[in-house]
Amino acid sequence: MNRKTKILLVGAAIGGGLAAGGVYLSNNTPYDDVYMNRLDIITFVREIYGHKDTPTWEIVVDVPDNPPQEKWNTQHNMPQLITTIQNPDHGLYTMNMNGTDVRLLFTAKEIGGNIEIKGLSRPSRSPDGRYIITAYRPKAFQYNCVIFDLKTRQAQQLGPGRCQSFDWQADSQAVYFTGGQSWQQALRYDVTTGTTTPLSPPPKSELGELNYDTDFVGGRVSPDGKHLIRQLRYDAIQRVADSKNQGVFTLPNMEYLGRKAYYTKECDSGQAFSADHGTFTCNIIGDTFSYYRFDTPKVVAGIAPQRWIVQEGQWFMSNNRHLITRLRQPGENSPLSAVRYTYTGKGKGKGPLNVIIGYFSMSISQNLRDDYNRRDFSAFFPPLPSPDMYWESTYRQLDAQSKGGERG
Repeated sequence: MNRKTKILLVGAAIGGGLAAGGVYLSNNTPYDDVYMNRLDIITFVREIYGHKDTPTWEIVVDVPDNPPQEKWNTQHNMPQLITTIQNPDHGLYTMNMNGTDVRLLFTAKEIGGNIEIKGLSRPSRSPDGRYIITAYRPKAFQYNCVIFDLKTRQAQQLGPGRCQSFDWQADSQAVYFTGGQSWQQALRYDVTTGTTTPLSPPPKSELGELNYDTDFVGGRVSPDGKHLIRQLRYDAIQRVADSKNQGVFTLPNMEYLGRKAYYTKECDSGQAFSADHGTFTCNIIGDTFSYYRFDTPKVVAGIAPQRWIVQEGQWFMSNNRHLITRLRQPGENSPLSAVRYTYTGKGKGKGPLNVIIGYFSMSISQNLRDDYNRRDFSAFFPPLPSPDMYWESTYRQLDAQSKGGERG
């Protein structure tokens, strides 16, 4: 095998995951054959061929033919990945962040179509775990909005059109979102009454040069639940010609408090909020993203390698791939500053050998919310290699190369 062919093969293995790899379980020996095989590939690619991109570690998700149903009030010991799985019903599933314990939330048949996980249209689970709101497709190029009750197993249709940008009340009794037949509309759904209410200011509100129905888009609720922040449309921003590009309204009466520069200009194109809604990134497209804390929304708190923040400064989720990035933390001694975990579905029993996992949304159960950013989830994943282990693997690869071998 020539050098060029070897580079192509190794590049494919590192980018798409190794077929022989397996999911890391916390009760496995940390440095078993699967671990060492993956580390050998990483050191081979990085140190011998000089490819210094963030290394990829494959997680194989074992998907049962009939995954158990998720109980609405289940308490978890790590964040949950919410995703679609073609197994074969295109339903919505939840699993631990390390790819274990796949459970069914609901099937596509139960809500009337295929679930949408794209952009800001990502399923959102209520803080108490009982409800999930999502956009879905009853047919091609058509979208509806639905909320599903995991306790009663009932779906409540919220109307036609894609819904997105979900903000739950802390008590899980209502959810704010945008969408419907007009993608600009801001709405509130009350789970206790089963009613959807359009959010708009009182008829005689003084909005100055602005029109509420045509000049505002989107809408996010402040962490204290007291205000709705809506973005000015691009043409409205051009008219007002200053940096106050958001309108702020009180909740629930929608009194207009005026235009403010609530976010930075970078955020005019939208925000992606973390699982605990404490932080958010801006810029829809990019290789890295500035992120901000909601209590200081105009001060850059850090740089995120992915659009969605799982845990500030530690874990991040890709916008359009089933991929989680973990950053090395202070006190961890490793040559690797970050690792990307990719997820590959594998059927069990009589099911298909390979199952397709969709993009990710994220939820955290109530028992994890206190001191969430101080929690350490790294123990559920393969440990980062120590310098001794990393360089021992590298020297073994070099020794094999010098003796004419393919890889040590």
